[in-house]
Amino acid sequence: CQLSVYVDEETIKAYRQHFPSLVIRQPDYTMIEFDDNVADPANISNLDNRTGYKYGSPYQPSAHVAKILSERFGCVGKQETKGTMKIFRLHNDNWYKFADHLVQSLASDSVLDMSQGDV
Repeated sequence: CQLSVYVDEETIKAYRQHFPSLVIRQPDYTMIEFDDNVADPANISNLDNRTGYKYGSPYQPSAHVAKILSERFGCVGKQETKGTMKIFRLHNDNWYKFADHLVQSLASDSVLDMSQGDV
């Protein structure tokens, strides 16, 4: 089954549980639009969920864009030698802490003044 509109993963899981032999394929892309004729920096529209400038409502990411945004994370990178960089992940809940412990209060402090690298 090729979907024409992106469906959230929870709904897809429910469909697959109810119909185990059903093969569901999400759309390969998400449709967003930037209007270069509009000087407003908020000129982005989401054609999939009909939000944003074109529709007179706040832009809401969906589908592939929402998935990418949900999986991004903060990190600090420092060049050690030319062509080599060391990357340290920051805690998701507090970028003043490294992600070296699941419990934020037990994580090591990070310094975001660029003395340890660039965020």
